[in-house]
Amino acid sequence: MNRPTVIGVYIGAIWLYSFSARMPAAVGVMGQYMYNANTMECDLGNANKVARLVYLVVDAFIPVMLIFILYFFVFIMVRQRNKKGKLTKLVVKY
Repeated sequence: MNRPTVIGVYIGAIWLYSFSARMPAAVGVMGQYMYNANTMECDLGNANKVARLVYLVVDAFIPVMLIFILYFFVFIMVRQRNKKGKLTKLVVKY
């Protein structure tokens, strides 16, 4: 599973997800980027509350949930391997 092509597909999928998540606002389909004088940066304008909610879910909630799910699977795999005796103890000598 750690072959370079698989890792390349993962990286490409992450970039595609990030790019496609921002395109609707960039072209003005859902929301619009505006200059915020208070924070001195460009962000979504407050005019479209639905767009802000959608971007909150797409940019924060979905990635965080994926991280939790994947770390859960990593924890389960490590625990199963440890029960089978395939993990060795790490000894650190000073």
